[in-house]
Amino acid sequence: MVGLEGEYLGLDNVSLANSSLWSQGTSLPVNKSLIWYKFSYLALAAVKPSFLFLDPFYGFIVLKYHIPRTWVHPGENLLVLHEELGGDPSQISLLTRTGQEICSIVSQDDPPPADSWKPNLEFMSQTPEVRLTCEHGWHIAGINFASFGTPEGKCGTFTPGNCHADMLTIVQKACIGQEGCSIPISAAKLGDPCPGVVKRFVVEALCSE
Repeated sequence: MVGLEGEYLGLDNVSLANSSLWSQGTSLPVNKSLIWYKFSYLALAAVKPSFLFLDPFYGFIVLKYHIPRTWVHPGENLLVLHEELGGDPSQISLLTRTGQEICSIVSQDDPPPADSWKPNLEFMSQTPEVRLTCEHGWHIAGINFASFGTPEGKCGTFTPGNCHADMLTIVQKACIGQEGCSIPISAAKLGDPCPGVVKRFVVEALCSE
């Protein structure tokens, strides 16, 4: 079945997975436009985040397509692709994510989290916090970076700045094994690597199942 008629007929419906509208053969047709492909795969009981990875030579600018977890069910799943321009579907991979990097960047001048505000207290008397939270059912398995000072970069590429106090041990003790954690930002308790300079607490962590 080719063309947009496949969408009208509902080829993406599970009820038509074994329909005679589909043809089978020993070789996979490639470089065909307006053609439909389907395949089934098994997902584990604990469904992990998944995405399609398209080979760079497939001809697409976007190489990764996220598959919402709500679309994936334990057991057999059906994936249907509609090829518009022509390509080689054997170059498409279905990958699952086994870990997730999360980052938190909080300044000394930032307000405290709204859920920590207390009535009848001066706003400036409260302390900001650096917080980490994994997806439900996941936990913090490692700390890749933790600095109090003037760190540089972005999530995944943080480096210590000219002002730096290593917070790795503190964050590991508070967060490893937890689904979420928080650490108050106080130079009096953390130490002050550069008095008179507004500092940031930056953490990069790894969540895992």
